[in-house]
Amino acid sequence: MHTFRVNLLPWRQRRWVRDTRRWWLRLLFFLGGLLIALAVCRGRLDQQRGAMAEMQRTLQQKHLADSAQLREVQRLMVALQQWHVQQQADNKTRAHNRGYEQLLKQLAQCVPEGLWLTAITVQDGKAHLTGRSHDYADIVHFSSRLETETALTSMRLMQTRQEIMASPEGDVPVLTFHLQADWLVGQVSLQDVSHDE
Repeated sequence: MHTFRVNLLPWRQRRWVRDTRRWWLRLLFFLGGLLIALAVCRGRLDQQRGAMAEMQRTLQQKHLADSAQLREVQRLMVALQQWHVQQQADNKTRAHNRGYEQLLKQLAQCVPEGLWLTAITVQDGKAHLTGRSHDYADIVHFSSRLETETALTSMRLMQTRQEIMASPEGDVPVLTFHLQADWLVGQVSLQDVSHDE
């Protein structure tokens, strides 16, 4: 009997080589696909990063513009507030000046024939009137008219004294008086309202 020897090694070796080659090709295709996918992802990430950077720049510019506008608005608000305070002070000064003018007009209407004022001072809501008269009755009449016809209230005769006044006709006796009253600058008498209208 003859024995035949069959060498199966090349066939197995070729199969192993072929399988190994297929495995490497699959690995290469997989790695290639993975690299392509990674490249696409990186491209998209770069694109998104660029878009986000552009958006951030836009937002920063908008923030800077908004900050500048806010500072301008704040500056204008401070200026408006200062103007408002100044207007209030001016209005108060004008009202005070109108009160002085009104008081002087009222005093001019109330002064009797034989009486004259030598000083008018106003301090802390009090009016001080100093003057001279030939007759005490004129001082009393003047005081009562001031209380009823002007913005002065709580009229008080603080002092009267007799003095001698030199004149071309000779020495004349006069009474020097000092009146004190409360004065509210904003208070307008009824007589002035009717005159203004």
